[in-house]
Amino acid sequence: MRSVPDGPLFHKCREWMMETFERAGFELDMGSKLLATFLAAGLPAPQMTAAGRVEGGSLSPLYTYLADTLRSLLPMAERAGVATAAEIAIETMADRLRKEAVENNACVMPPPLVGAWTRAPAATGTAIGYQAVADDG
Repeated sequence: MRSVPDGPLFHKCREWMMETFERAGFELDMGSKLLATFLAAGLPAPQMTAAGRVEGGSLSPLYTYLADTLRSLLPMAERAGVATAAEIAIETMADRLRKEAVENNACVMPPPLVGAWTRAPAATGTAIGYQAVADDG
């Protein structure tokens, strides 16, 4: 998640989230690695797309989205020693993010979502659930 200009609360939320993901062992930039992942798995090169939102103002749903994402990460953030529930103060996070963004006329951008898909080559041999019928005719 980016905020331009980058406010201190947005910056801290991004740090908490990224550090939690890192300590939990998540791949932080999987979208850009999907092509190589498909190929390494022996699949054909995928078709790919990326999309992202760009918003701002008091009515944007992104403040709640970010707070809800952080809420879902809170147990792991605490276990990993990234932050405490008291530091994050999740119950007021969306309102505080909204206030900061509106006061700064900030443009808010979550990370882009990357999708990839391909078709596996047809397998040779008998398909699952298919039974050959002999023609005695």
